[in-house]
Amino acid sequence: MHWQINLIGILLMASCSNDPAPIRYGQDTCDYCRMTIMDPRFGGEIVTRKGRVYKFDSEECLVKYFKSHHSKSGDFAKVVVNNFAQPGQLLDADQAVFLQENTIRSPMGGNTAAFSNKAITGKAAAENGRLIKWNELLKTEQ
Repeated sequence: MHWQINLIGILLMASCSNDPAPIRYGQDTCDYCRMTIMDPRFGGEIVTRKGRVYKFDSEECLVKYFKSHHSKSGDFAKVVVNNFAQPGQLLDADQAVFLQENTIRSPMGGNTAAFSNKAITGKAAAENGRLIKWNELLKTEQ
């Protein structure tokens, strides 16, 4: 009996992970706009302190969801975004560099992509793009 209680406790703790979940491209839907998530270069996830994962097809949808739930943002344990330069790789939103540039065709038309650092953004950023950080992205009209 005692071992059963310990096992239940272990299972409960394991189920409350604050880790992102793999996005199943072509199957998962965006928790903001309800479109199917298709492009691994865009989007990301918000993970709550209780372990619930919200998935998004674009940075625009992620930002809109984050803003609309701002009063509950203390419940957010982690925000991650897809790395445009390495599709499917997740980056911590606070560490990412966001490029807003007209030639980037994101799923919702915000023309925003996340990168691991400024150097990777390359020619597009140097010519006519705008580089911003997560806290600045939250202030934009997406």
